[in-house]
Amino acid sequence: SLRRSRRRFLRWRHICPARAIAGVSCVVHNALPRSVRVQFSRGLDSTSIAEQIRVAIPGVAPDSTPPPFRYTYDAANRAIQITFAQPLPPFATVRVELLGGLRALDGGPFTPWTLTFSVGG
Repeated sequence: SLRRSRRRFLRWRHICPARAIAGVSCVVHNALPRSVRVQFSRGLDSTSIAEQIRVAIPGVAPDSTPPPFRYTYDAANRAIQITFAQPLPPFATVRVELLGGLRALDGGPFTPWTLTFSVGG
């Protein structure tokens, strides 16, 4: 008998520092954020993460460099932690994009996703 192969899409599950759902902008209050954590529904192929994260501050000059950041992947929690080199500027709007090259351990695709949030003052 033929078995149908169904790939399940990889999805994000939880984000910090703000509580939000897909397509909803959020505001980060109080302390200026230094990191964003995104948890996924399944484990990631860690080799697929490089070059699949973009961070920008919309509204600044197009030739300006994005805020420097690094990322770590916690396989046990299925989460990417994006840490900024410096605190984000007060009142800035920040956009974090996860691109379509991310893959689950079983090769399942990831639908590109964007988190937009505003930093408090």
